[in-house]
Amino acid sequence: MEYTQVSLCRINGKSCFGCCGHHFGTKEELNESIKKNNLEYKHKKSLKSFMQDGKLRQSGLCRNLITLKDGTIGCPGHPKQAKKELRTCDILYECKTSFLFNTEWNNEKKQKFLDYIKNMDDIEYSLFMSDNNNLSKLF
Repeated sequence: MEYTQVSLCRINGKSCFGCCGHHFGTKEELNESIKKNNLEYKHKKSLKSFMQDGKLRQSGLCRNLITLKDGTIGCPGHPKQAKKELRTCDILYECKTSFLFNTEWNNEKKQKFLDYIKNMDDIEYSLFMSDNNNLSKLF
């Protein structure tokens, strides 16, 4: 099987938001923040008015992250969602794990990584991918 470069932000049906906040709280706190974000999004006047200029909730999560139509967690201001760039965050950021995955790891190491994350949900995956925990340390 030939390996092709992938983005770890969205892979195999899961979405990472590890760079969409700082000093994350617990999984429960993040779930509660996503519920609040979903509610605010539901009552938005416009997508542009919803976008929060990178403001974070107490859980450390960006106020822009919601449950998307496909069930994953993501930003409605992302070009894949909004058809144009509406995010105000550091859109060029790449976490250490993603960088190593795409530049240094061999195919066997990449496959071990993909097998390891297979059963994680979006929150578990994002917490492990965040620079606080850094999945790359395990590989």
